Amino acid sequence: MPTKYQRNAEDEPIIASITAQLESHLHEWFGDNSRFLKREPGIKSYPSSFFLRYTILFPSAPPKNILVKIRRQPKMHSIVQTMNNPELHINMPVEYNSLKIVYENKEKLQNGLGAIRPLHYFQPLNAIVMEEHSSVTLGQTIADWRTAMLGSKEGLASLLDAAFKTGQWLYAFHHTIHTPHEVEFSTEGFMTDVNDLAGRLEITSHKTISARFICELFSKEIPRPPYKRVLYSITHGDMTCENVLYTADKTIFVIDIKSKPASVYSDLGIILIQPETYITQVLSLGLFIRQNTLKEYQNAILDGYFGNNPVEQESLDLYCALNFLDKWVMYEEVFYKLKGIKRMISIILTPIFRLYFLAHIKKYMTSLR
Repeated sequence: MPTKYQRNAEDEPIIASITAQLESHLHEWFGDNSRFLKREPGIKSYPSSFFLRYTILFPSAPPKNILVKIRRQPKMHSIVQTMNNPELHINMPVEYNSLKIVYENKEKLQNGLGAIRPLHYFQPLNAIVMEEHSSVTLGQTIADWRTAMLGSKEGLASLLDAAFKTGQWLYAFHHTIHTPHEVEFSTEGFMTDVNDLAGRLEITSHKTISARFICELFSKEIPRPPYKRVLYSITHGDMTCENVLYTADKTIFVIDIKSKPASVYSDLGIILIQPETYITQVLSLGLFIRQNTLKEYQNAILDGYFGNNPVEQESLDLYCALNFLDKWVMYEEVFYKLKGIKRMISIILTPIFRLYFLAHIKKYMTSLR
């Protein structure tokens, strides 16, 4: 969720410079009669980014909004601070180029699937300028209490439409915009990822969770012999529900594309299991979002992605289990850094999280037998 940006004197010249640069490009992007509604942007702070928002007016067309995205860390409170950390922005050119590739191939997307228009990449801020589409995230759609708890027909219909189109968009990204290829599945490579996550889990749990136990949980269930071939492609790399946008006209847009070569099932594993890892879902022991709703959501994504083609269920379950482990490590590392009263609360909550995540990992891994 966004927090309020605190204006400060250090940032004012930078914001003025951004505004001036945008203004110099307006006619190129939107035509001669376009202009700002006002030169002062609205600014929101998200945990990993600042977003500057400008409204563009036209003589005979509805207004548009453009966004300037600047990467930040949670403890950074000014744009100036982001400029002193080059490593923070290392993936921003990849993200910008990924948006360009999708936008340049938008004709390959079916109806209801959209592409964000990237406008410019600004140095030295490493800022991405793009058009905004008024929308809600797929996460907001599924976590709306009317859909999650009551299963309202209207909410469920929107959720399933968004989920189906998300599957279609992801298939197009893997198979049409990029070209997939088969590679040998590497048990060793997969277990390297498990080992890394298990080691981090052992550290943050103060060795109350054994890395060896987690690794054995995975290694003993991977089918022998391992899969011969798996599909690899350029993947999104962070295919979360928060990176899927659903507009009022029922169009899907996807943002924050990392463009990583990996198994196509890695993206599917993230988007399928993420609602099950929401903190409300964990603390309710899986009761906040109804199980029927979760199942319909997952089936809609798979239907959108595979259509009538077969699903490699073993690969799917394996990557779902891996992503559950990744989310578990994320929570444990958050708890590990807390202090004071928050730390005391986390000590009470930790057993619930461990019970929940371990049960779900076992569910996906034992299905491989």
